[in-house]
Amino acid sequence: MQNDTVSPDTSSTQDNQDNINTSQALKVDSTGQQEQHSSVLRLRGLSYACAEQDLREFFKDFEIVDIVICTRHGRTTGDAFVSLQNNAVAAGALTALNYEFLGTRYIEIFYASAVDMENAKSMSKKGYFVRLRGLPFNASGREVLKFFLPDVEVVKGIDGVVFTYSEDGRLTGEAFVELQDEDSVSKAMSKHKNRLGNRYIELVGCTA
Repeated sequence: MQNDTVSPDTSSTQDNQDNINTSQALKVDSTGQQEQHSSVLRLRGLSYACAEQDLREFFKDFEIVDIVICTRHGRTTGDAFVSLQNNAVAAGALTALNYEFLGTRYIEIFYASAVDMENAKSMSKKGYFVRLRGLPFNASGREVLKFFLPDVEVVKGIDGVVFTYSEDGRLTGEAFVELQDEDSVSKAMSKHKNRLGNRYIELVGCTA
């Protein structure tokens, strides 16, 4: 029976399998759906406190090449990418670990591409932020900007102020503010314990 597999040239398949930068091989199954094979896996559902060492422990039985923990505005998003030694190792890890618990959270695992991982790394590149705690629950982005002006300029203006929400959709009284550089963070930190409305605001410096 004719094989409809779409894959790299068979003469280089073995070499490509061991190369983390190789493109994904896509195989068409009997239903016409594409089944992805890659040495890169994407994880979803991680605790926001999850660190690289936690992932290395989770994958302790599999040889890891690289790890990217996705961040946004200085906080982890609950997603990560893990590249493994080759496609076979990744397949074994997915089979063994998908829906297993890491801490108190069960983790979903999917195939991803090296391009996906590089994009995530680029999006999570180092940035400069301060975290505000103790905000009035009705505080607006404009009020947060006014809190820092004129000494500190917030990158992207109001769009650089990101409020955080609880799982039930309520404001937490915290926000992240994106700044230009380390000097801006230092200036911002001088406003620690200043008042916004009737609340004293705590500031914590952080990087993405």
